[in-house]
Amino acid sequence: MGCVIAVMALAILGALREADPVEVDLTFEETANRHPVSGFGGEWDPHFWRKPNVRRGCDEAQWQVVCRRIKDMGIGRVRMMILPDWYEPDNDDDDARTLRANAFTWDSEPMLSLYRHLEACRDMGIRVTLTWWCAPAKRQSDGAPYWLATPGVKEWCTAPNDVEEAAENVVAGLRHLIEERGYSCIDAFTFYNEPDWAFFGVDNEVDFDHYRAICMAIDRRLCEVGLRDRLELDLADASMHKGWLEQSAKALDEVADRYNVHSYVFSCADEGYPQAIRAWIRTWVQQCGDKPLATNELGTRHYKGAYSATDVDTFERAFLTSQYAILGLCEGMTGAIFWGLYDQYYYDGAPDDGSNGGRMMTNLMAYVDDGWRIRPTGQAWTLICHGAPVGARVHPGTSAHADVDAVMTRSDTAGTQVLAVNRGATVRVRHLTLSGAKGRVTRALAYTRNGLVEAESDAESVLLPTESVVRIELDAQP
Repeated sequence: MGCVIAVMALAILGALREADPVEVDLTFEETANRHPVSGFGGEWDPHFWRKPNVRRGCDEAQWQVVCRRIKDMGIGRVRMMILPDWYEPDNDDDDARTLRANAFTWDSEPMLSLYRHLEACRDMGIRVTLTWWCAPAKRQSDGAPYWLATPGVKEWCTAPNDVEEAAENVVAGLRHLIEERGYSCIDAFTFYNEPDWAFFGVDNEVDFDHYRAICMAIDRRLCEVGLRDRLELDLADASMHKGWLEQSAKALDEVADRYNVHSYVFSCADEGYPQAIRAWIRTWVQQCGDKPLATNELGTRHYKGAYSATDVDTFERAFLTSQYAILGLCEGMTGAIFWGLYDQYYYDGAPDDGSNGGRMMTNLMAYVDDGWRIRPTGQAWTLICHGAPVGARVHPGTSAHADVDAVMTRSDTAGTQVLAVNRGATVRVRHLTLSGAKGRVTRALAYTRNGLVEAESDAESVLLPTESVVRIELDAQP
């Protein structure tokens, strides 16, 4: 039998009076999902200590504020970009089997900034999925054509022009960061950002076979240098092009440890969105076979180019992405990375260039000029990150009410918790009561249209506010 949770809901009878709260049952699966939580967190691209942000007030004092807030949010995993020209602006030599050490610029500005971010992750116990973004068409340092880029590509990202040289560059970077600098927080690696549309090669065409060949070469080189057992290869990084994940899962099964997708698909404005989220994730989980699936970029469909979104400061954005996490866990997903942690400049550009002059403004926190204000999504995402820590076992919940969904997590370090959502569109659910769960309620915190609030509770019950995401702590043994 599953753990049974009685959920108290308030049904609205007409427009003039309210009925007494109605109990709705949730049943949690006794057997946990096949894969534990891989981590919930955000994209943390390492630009804080680079000139566009430093000259706008990003300094040591502000760094401490940012790191403290990231820690308080319970961020369990970040995805972090790295570009090959940051440390190999010119080819070290023409032999991809040997390294000329003095050709690598480990002390470049972007690498020094990267180190600070990785040191913070190491100190805070945050796991890192390092993502080798692309071979840029031009070097960031001086705009010269980049030696590893495919010539003639119209976009700024290109596929590497050589399989073995790309693998050499990747492994050189990983050895430096993990072995030489000791950043053991890097436990996963993704080759290329969104290759299903951005792996631009000859004639601006995406070549899956070339992508596969480089992934295979990276795996082989990691084995040769003794790093393979210290990293999970997290591959596919599929955006919205149908077929890429399935193709990757079939062609890369012998080397991939896990797969990931990106989601900028859903909105609270869409009828039936909870069922659509479930079906979407269920399909991707099935395509991965026995390998884990995570979402390595998460937002809503209200994006406006790559640097903005029309719903960035709304309750609906927070409500949608939190539900995505809960429903995803119920369907077998292992984690999600929100895009991104805080606003920052990726480059210095003209304010009217269509990308806010390089300022990424889609994040959990605002920028330094706004005091790193935690946006609505940051408030709600805090409940998700604390409620689903890395390594937790996941027990999906089944609800007897269309507006209520929940999942239970059990961790040796964080104990037993329940993450619940109440949409309340038709029934306007207001209250939630737990009974029969494996433990007594010790605390409940809710995210509502009024922000984060303590949810009223006693040892066996929790009041679930209208349109809310709730994190419930139990004193049960994990």
